[in-house]
Amino acid sequence: MNSGMPQQEFVIPSVVEKPVLLSVVIPCYNHGEFLNEAIASVESCGGSHWEIIVVNDGSTDPLTLEQLSVLKAQGYQVIDQENQGLSAARNCGIRAAKGCYILPLDADNCVKLPYLTRAIELLEQHPEVGVVYGNLERFGAESGLVQVPQFSVDLLLRGNAIDACAVFRRSIWSDIGGYDSKIPDQLGYEDWDFWLSIAERGWQFLHLEAVGFAYRCRPASMVSGCNIPEQRSRLFEYICAKHAKLYATHFPAVFAGKEAERLAAVIECERLQNDLLDAQEALTLERDRLQQLRDRQVSHLAELAELRKSQSFLKAELDRLLVHCAAQSEQIQAQQMQLQQMSTTLESTRITAQMSWWRRLKRRLKRGLMLN
Repeated sequence: MNSGMPQQEFVIPSVVEKPVLLSVVIPCYNHGEFLNEAIASVESCGGSHWEIIVVNDGSTDPLTLEQLSVLKAQGYQVIDQENQGLSAARNCGIRAAKGCYILPLDADNCVKLPYLTRAIELLEQHPEVGVVYGNLERFGAESGLVQVPQFSVDLLLRGNAIDACAVFRRSIWSDIGGYDSKIPDQLGYEDWDFWLSIAERGWQFLHLEAVGFAYRCRPASMVSGCNIPEQRSRLFEYICAKHAKLYATHFPAVFAGKEAERLAAVIECERLQNDLLDAQEALTLERDRLQQLRDRQVSHLAELAELRKSQSFLKAELDRLLVHCAAQSEQIQAQQMQLQQMSTTLESTRITAQMSWWRRLKRRLKRGLMLN
C-alpha cells in the first residue's frame, strides 16, 4: 500500500579494496617444510596493504606439493611454473604482483618486525631511495646477529653486501628488466647483479638499523656452492664484464679496497699462524707435563703394588702370629691352672705338715713332763 511517502532506496555499499603497497614474493623449490613458517612471519607483521605470492618453481618433493595444495585451498596465491631457477621464479612472482614495493623472501627464511612497515615508510618519505635493507639474524646450523654495513658503491663492487631480502620499488625492477636469469643457480648471487644494476641507475640504498629478517643456515644451501673457488671465479668474471662501466668508474677505490682486504687477510693469516705456533708450543709443553705426570703416576702405582704385596705378607704374618699367640695364651692359661692347683696342694701339704709337727712336739713335751 502506497502511503504517499517517497520510498527510500537502500544502496548496498561497495567494498572498497585497499590498494596493495607491498608484494612479498616467495619462490619455492622443494622447501615446503619451511613454507608455513615463512608465510606466518609475514602475516605476523600485521600489514593490511600487503600480499603474499608463492611461486612453485617446479617442485617435485611430495611434502612440498602437498603443502602448496593446502595453501591454494586456503586462498593463497600460488603460481606454478616449470623449474627455471630462482631468478625466473622471482621475476614470475613480481610480474603478477600488485604492490608498488617488492620484498623477495626465500621460502626457508623469516621476516622480522618492524622491517616491512619501516621500509615502506622510508620509501614513501625518500623518493630518491630505491632499496631499503636491514641487518639479519642467523638461525639453524649457525646463530648470531650479522651487522650489515652502510651502503657504499665501492663496497658493493667488491662483493655482495646486501641480501636478497630487501624492499625495493617495483618500477626499478621493470626498468632493469628483472633478475638476470642467465646467471646459473649454482653460481648464485643474482641479487648482487640486481643491486649493481640499480646502483648503475643512480638509485640510493638505505640501511635500516634493525634486524630485517632471519636467515636459515643449512649445510647444503645454495650460497655454500657459490663459495667454491672455480664457481666464484666464473661469477666474478660474469659480474665484472656485465657492469664493466661501473667498475671502470670506481676502479681505484675498488682496487684499493681489494688490496686492503688482501693485506688484512695476509695479516690475519700471519696472526693465525703465530697463534697456531704458540698453541703448538703450549700443546707440546702440556704434553710433556702430562707425560711426566703419567710417569710419576706409573711409578707411584708400582710402589703401591709393592706396598700392597708387603701389606699382604705382613697381614699373613700377623695372622700367623695371632694364631700362635692364641695357642701360647691357651698354654699359659693351662699352666696357670696347673700352678694354682700345685699351690693349693702345696699349701694343703704345708698345713698338714705343720699340724703333724705340732702334734709330735706336743707328744714329746708330754712324755718329758711325765718322766720328770
